[in-house]
Amino acid sequence: MVIPGFNLVVGGSVFILIDAASDVDLVGNLKVEVRIDRTTRLEATYSPASGYYGAIWDSSALPSGTMHSLTAEVCDSAGNSKSTHAIVSVG
Repeated sequence: MVIPGFNLVVGGSVFILIDAASDVDLVGNLKVEVRIDRTTRLEATYSPASGYYGAIWDSSALPSGTMHSLTAEVCDSAGNSKSTHAIVSVG
């Protein structure tokens, strides 16, 4: 999976990309969710043009210099799930 990497400085609209696949479901049919600091939930949608699931996080209201946890979780129709996370700071 791909999300902004660890220790990146982000700001404004942050494009979060997730590369996800399953042995059970076709690409594009997975449920992909992004959590920011374990509270804000964003549903990622699949783009056939890029081949990635994507979500946009508006970080503009957050103070500069603060660190935040981004977690992407992928679930298939059989209930299998996998997640990955990164820590970023707002600049």
